[in-house]
Amino acid sequence: MRKAADTKTTAAIKYVEMALEKFKKDHGYYPQTGGTAVLMFEKDPANTLSKCFDEKFRSANTRSITISGTEYLYVIDGYGNPMIYRCPGYFNRGKYDFGSAGKDKKIGDGHDKEITEGIIETTAEKKGGLEINDYTTHFGQGDDVVNFTVKPQ
Repeated sequence: MRKAADTKTTAAIKYVEMALEKFKKDHGYYPQTGGTAVLMFEKDPANTLSKCFDEKFRSANTRSITISGTEYLYVIDGYGNPMIYRCPGYFNRGKYDFGSAGKDKKIGDGHDKEITEGIIETTAEKKGGLEINDYTTHFGQGDDVVNFTVKPQ
């Protein structure tokens, strides 16, 4: 089951990378977060980031949440947990970092709080930036599935 979930997560990462490249081509930049965040966007089809994801991907790889009357979608991993996005990236300088905290829902080897639906409203309220300790030293370790190959020291 874990291998299947990790394969689904890797496929979602590749798809999101293509969508973010499309967004950058259209706008000249990647969506900025101002820190580490859950990748989420307004469900409204007129939203520019929403346009980059087709309906098949949205139905299989996102979940919906309503915050202050606005419906948002957030990208989930193969375990159904919110995926992490940071732009500008810490590991992918000049681009973005994107990935999953894995089955244990914790960055790296469990050095931080769980990445769960409960943190999504915090992300929206702060307009990006979650206070996630150990991101720069542990993300990409343990059971994390990420879009970068440079592992933290």
